[in-house]
Amino acid sequence: MRNIKLKELSFALVVTLVLIETQSSLALSDDRSELLTKIRIQRTAIKRAGDQLNSVEKGIAEADKTLNVIKKTLDETGDPELVLDDLAKADRILKRIESTINFISTQTASIEAVLKTIAEIVRESGLTKLETELKEAFTLLDETNKRLRSDEEKAESVRKAFGQVADKISLALTAVGRSNLKSVDETGVDAKIVFVEDGTTLMVIGTATGLDPAETYFSNIYDIGSASEGPGACVPSIFDPKDPDFILPTMFLGFWEVDADGNGRLCAINTNDGADFVPLDKIGTVSVRLIVGPPPAPDAPPMNELVACGSVNSRPRP
Repeated sequence: MRNIKLKELSFALVVTLVLIETQSSLALSDDRSELLTKIRIQRTAIKRAGDQLNSVEKGIAEADKTLNVIKKTLDETGDPELVLDDLAKADRILKRIESTINFISTQTASIEAVLKTIAEIVRESGLTKLETELKEAFTLLDETNKRLRSDEEKAESVRKAFGQVADKISLALTAVGRSNLKSVDETGVDAKIVFVEDGTTLMVIGTATGLDPAETYFSNIYDIGSASEGPGACVPSIFDPKDPDFILPTMFLGFWEVDADGNGRLCAINTNDGADFVPLDKIGTVSVRLIVGPPPAPDAPPMNELVACGSVNSRPRP
């Protein structure tokens, strides 16, 4: 009888051990399946980033082609007014490219962080069968990052070429306004802005120093009664919509692009669509402003501080 009970206990112990081993195996299987799904989700995200880079590369080619058309037109005609639309087109394309590149860069950094976390879990859990899937995902990510870096360099090269062409056009046009903006309250920001206007289009090109790459800056223009110095520097002076020199709704020029060294570039083209075109002879001053907070109310501009201001000296079109 005792032998029978021992045998029963031994059998029960074996069954229990088998159940524990089976449950452990199932748990590992579940973990492996879950992690495999996560790895494949990241691979899909990497492939999407690759598709977005295809769009970036097409945009770079389109912007470069547009700049070549501009150069050819200038060489053949010598008339900068003929290329303003193409210049605005190239600028829009480049801004879209730069925005997409920044998005992809953030996306790939997030994917890499997730894959590294999964790799750590795989090592600690001994799920070696997933290592091949992980290796393939990391390889795909490395290839995508190499493309991203290459596209960043190409986009920067085209942006520099755009700046050279824009500078050439601004000097060639006859109606020219210039402003040397001085630092306000010792902010250390100085800027030079060139305005060109042909009666239907106002083109603005600016360079600046002393900007903070971590901050966001924009420029406004102000009416002919505005001051360039003192406590009332770069603020509107005409508020009556019936006044022919009223430009309050169309003050905004654009945002500055700032490099890692704090050098800024502004390019804005405002066409006569009944909303944003301002003739050069209605502009008295121009500012550089730093965004310091969100809009205080709906439809209001963001909270900002004046960091540089200057008067606009212009020569009218013949």
